[in-house]
Amino acid sequence: MKYLQAQRAVAALADDAPASTVLLATSFQSENLDLYLQARHALAGQRLTVQHLPFNTLAQQSYTAASHDEVWLMLPWDWLPETDWRTGLPAQPLELADLEARLAAQEQRLQQRSMPILYLDAPLPPVMASPALQAQLANRLREAAYRAGARLLDGEAFDLASFLNTGVAIAGRSADAISEALYEQRYPSPKSPRKVLVTDLDQVMWQGIIGEDGLDGIQYRPEGAGYPHFLYQQALQRLKHSGALIAAVSRNDADLARAPFETGNMTLIDADLVAILGSYQPKSAQIRHLLEQLDLGLDAVVFVDDNPVELSEVSTALPEVQCLQFPDSVAAFPDFLERLLTHFKQDTTSQEDRQRTELYRTRLKGMAPVNAEGADLTAFLSSLDMQLTWHDRSQTQRDRALQLINKTNQFNLNGKRWTDDELDAVLRQGGRLYSASLADAHGAHGEIMACLIDVEGCIRAWVMSCRVLQRQVEAAFLHVLTEQLIAIDTLVFDRVNTERNRPLQDFLDTLATDQNRIERDRLAQQTQAARTLFTLHNATETSPS
Repeated sequence: MKYLQAQRAVAALADDAPASTVLLATSFQSENLDLYLQARHALAGQRLTVQHLPFNTLAQQSYTAASHDEVWLMLPWDWLPETDWRTGLPAQPLELADLEARLAAQEQRLQQRSMPILYLDAPLPPVMASPALQAQLANRLREAAYRAGARLLDGEAFDLASFLNTGVAIAGRSADAISEALYEQRYPSPKSPRKVLVTDLDQVMWQGIIGEDGLDGIQYRPEGAGYPHFLYQQALQRLKHSGALIAAVSRNDADLARAPFETGNMTLIDADLVAILGSYQPKSAQIRHLLEQLDLGLDAVVFVDDNPVELSEVSTALPEVQCLQFPDSVAAFPDFLERLLTHFKQDTTSQEDRQRTELYRTRLKGMAPVNAEGADLTAFLSSLDMQLTWHDRSQTQRDRALQLINKTNQFNLNGKRWTDDELDAVLRQGGRLYSASLADAHGAHGEIMACLIDVEGCIRAWVMSCRVLQRQVEAAFLHVLTEQLIAIDTLVFDRVNTERNRPLQDFLDTLATDQNRIERDRLAQQTQAARTLFTLHNATETSPS
């Protein structure tokens, strides 16, 4: 955003726009950021007043009680005053060991304040005895900021000449970018978490090239050049345990791509990944093929690669995919990990989350061949020996059903998210909450469907995990619903078409002209064929039907 654009954005704001005040806490003169920060808020419909600390009083502020309306922009000398360019060089080189206690204390104070922080990784004056020690200090400061919860910003925004002459630390050309980062840190984006991490292998999962260096030549242990790759694998293992799917694509022979995972020597093993694809096709083609097999949207994916050419190819072909470059320096690694994990934020983890990789691996085993798309899949589906079990969750054990309703997008009746209290209200009035589990010849897929019906027979919520699309589970469940679970002549669907629920739209469109109201008997007839593909079970009974 240019200066005049920022002025116009603020001027165009309505007089009755909601107003707020923020303390922009810095140790330097930061008034040149005000207009751009106000413009960012104006674009969101807010009128902002920016307050500032007196010059060079940020250190004292860290000892006061935190305010909910403050955001910090820190420099290295806000951690260690000896590194401030304006105070000159210390008489003797600093010793990092002597600084640890102070850094740890500052970390603790900032963690306790729990407010938005950004750390500008500005260049340091030569305060250490050697360039190597100087680099260690810079890394230690980045680590301290990262552990305090700060977002790390590139030091290019820092203007040393301006800082020395006027106390203004941010270059004019960077004022808008810094203000945007401040706004994003104050108001984190409510974007839905991503579900799939697709990663390159060479120079990412390990240091080295497996096709050239061999198993003994690649590095991934917590030592030397392997350290960042060891930490990366640990981060991926953490994502896997929280429910994310990890997959690998590599321009390599498939056996070479898989070999390091089969040794059992790495943090990640073959079973931790839902798929490992190795071929010489473009990586965008590999990713598209994988997502088609998983029945997930491209906007569920984060792709990590070290090669900017590969990243450009994927981002151009698949713009919905979030691409991240694996850093080429240890210094940039904390910020990379923060950005990576942010895309997969999840407040709670269920047993279903922890088993998701295994469930999707099972699904891939049961997928129709790629060349069967568009063909009649009845014979193939029949060969899977599918078993559908339904559960009445109206009274107990409804956590998984509620989780499905609140996280599913593609096969979702209306996109509404439900609180526990809202669900209780429907059930207290006589409504019912059902879920369904699926198993087949390859194994169990877990609870994959949830359906909330109110006392008048209106389906208020209906969702199904996208990993079981194309199996006709939805039709078989409706057959159970109309034949065994309800006795209402007309079934009403509280349907809302969203940008994401095309699979459900397409399914309901095949059932009736009026997709929101369907006669029970007609629905039972339309779903009879799908019912024959499954062995049906009621979880409260022991005999199948």
